Amino acid sequence: MVFCCILFFPVYTLCEERDTSGSYRFGPDVSRKEGCHEAKKIAKANALEEYSTEFMLSDREIRCDEEDLDTSCKFTKSLYSQYTSEVFSFDKDLEEIEDFGSYQVCTVFGRVWIDQKRNNPNFYFSVNLNQSTFYDEELLHFEFLTNSKMCISIFHAESTNKRIQIQKIFPNTSSKTRSGCFKKGKFLIPSNNARSKWVFRVRKNPKNKVSEENFLIVGSEQKVRWLNEYHSNSEFFRQLSSIPNESRYLVSLPLIVKNKD
Repeated sequence: MVFCCILFFPVYTLCEERDTSGSYRFGPDVSRKEGCHEAKKIAKANALEEYSTEFMLSDREIRCDEEDLDTSCKFTKSLYSQYTSEVFSFDKDLEEIEDFGSYQVCTVFGRVWIDQKRNNPNFYFSVNLNQSTFYDEELLHFEFLTNSKMCISIFHAESTNKRIQIQKIFPNTSSKTRSGCFKKGKFLIPSNNARSKWVFRVRKNPKNKVSEENFLIVGSEQKVRWLNEYHSNSEFFRQLSSIPNESRYLVSLPLIVKNKD
């Protein structure tokens, strides 16, 4: 898909880069593309296990049979884990396939950017899109809620097998708030008043080459002189990590575009 800003005239966190790898074994009923996609997910999980803190959570509940409440009640216990970090991006360096006849193993090597989530609780925002999914040509806007005054920067990131491109879409040359700085509270980007001059519109790539699309949304205490484009995750996150941790916050939102048919 292609995301564009159309103009009308009379268009958080501490991030660390780490090496990782993951392998996935699959049989003849699974394609190499699917197998290597699973290997990529395992590589991300391996990075969290190695570089992040894990803590265990437990839920306990009682379940009873309505027809026999006296003898059928049993306690059940659920145990699950949660990490204090999150993988925000993955750059693949190498992909290897080993064929063992009845099955194959795909191993993916790459680098991840890990957000350690050591944030300032008094510098926080939540953000949602106006829809969960979009069709070609539909308008898009962001709905923000902040607990502090902050400057917002929005980037559209798309990844294909050959390249990664991160493009700044807000602030832009036509937004009235050129600095992108807002008071605490609720606001929309673009605002209702601004939509008479410029909007965000979703455009589907006719070649369908984009495999992953998302928005990277940064809140910072002061205006940041971002580049208009970044051609790798490391370029973008290197500049992000130079902002003091207590005065920045990062949110990633997926962009899902469906075919109308």
